Amino acid sequence: MDQVNNTPSPFQLSNITPKNIFAIVDSVYNQIQEEDYIKEQAAERMQKCLDANSRCIRPIYSYTDDNQKVERFIYNSCESCGCHAPGLFYARYKTCTNKDGSIRWTNMLSKEDWELEKLRRATLIDTNSIQTLSTDTDDKVELKTNTKEDNA
Repeated sequence: MDQVNNTPSPFQLSNITPKNIFAIVDSVYNQIQEEDYIKEQAAERMQKCLDANSRCIRPIYSYTDDNQKVERFIYNSCESCGCHAPGLFYARYKTCTNKDGSIRWTNMLSKEDWELEKLRRATLIDTNSIQTLSTDTDDKVELKTNTKEDNA
């Protein structure tokens, strides 16, 4: 256990299990593939952590020289499983629960099931404004929004 936060540490020997190794490989593979349905579900998982005020992700704000507000994120390990964000957002078979035991998210849906789920919700996710994650060397992640002009 992390002595400061009393949460599972991602670097404990007991956390090295076949399931967690698979989740890491799956996460890296999914980040490389850049499939829209994976990115959309990863972005939704990230938002659920933000909405739950989870310890695994914290927003920080700064301003550019021309007074534009920039939102960035600092990632930590998950309170529930000890996995490190943002990688855990991309692991298709990784589930997460809230502190109270309720389910935050389940396994990712297949491409076909995700499309059906979006229709069921009657909300279309505009792939031209999907928020993408880019990391830098300080384990801080900047949220970038692609605009239609960027894609032209």
